[in-house]
Amino acid sequence: GYSTYVKNTSLNLSAFYRHTGNAIENVTTVGSDNVSRTTFQNIAKNNTLGFDFFGSTNLFERWMINLNANAYYLMLNSPSLDVENSGWQFKGSIYSSFKISDRFSLAGYGMYNGTQIQLQGSKTSWYYYFVGLQTTVLKGKGTITLAGENFFTPEVKMTTKYNYQNAVFTQQSTYYGGGVRLSFNWSFGKMNFMKTKGVKNDDLKSGDTGQPGMGGN
Repeated sequence: GYSTYVKNTSLNLSAFYRHTGNAIENVTTVGSDNVSRTTFQNIAKNNTLGFDFFGSTNLFERWMINLNANAYYLMLNSPSLDVENSGWQFKGSIYSSFKISDRFSLAGYGMYNGTQIQLQGSKTSWYYYFVGLQTTVLKGKGTITLAGENFFTPEVKMTTKYNYQNAVFTQQSTYYGGGVRLSFNWSFGKMNFMKTKGVKNDDLKSGDTGQPGMGGN
């Protein structure tokens, strides 16, 4: 991985490879009665190659931006079913806030989840976002947020498609995510962190077995 911090900006980039020889996957079969049955089985090999990215910056002492993203190539293979599937997957999110004054700030969040690859098919992408106004109350201990969610595109359509050994399944779904949200957060109490005493070699009495004893000296 690679990490760097320059002034008010932090960046982190890492690459990875994962191999699972006995991965658990959804497996659907259609019987002679035309009824589909879905179970979880350890029948697939999963190879994943990709990278993760995180970035954070503060601009003009008022504007904060956080960005998360990962992309990877997924390869699924089941010799027992003679089925394989592969493809790119991408996930990303961004959060930003701009301080208008000591009490008021604008905040926004957006996320995108790309096509989900599965052993017997795939699901198309979906997304979510909001933009809102936030104000502090109760001497900074509470916050009130008024936000609009998916207001430009309240309907999110998804397509699910599976290819079985003797059938094809396609489903069109529509999710309604538009709306207005009013929330209140209140922080109370105080958390203290105390440094505990560790066990050193000279804390052990001569003749001990090397295990720390109970009680003090």
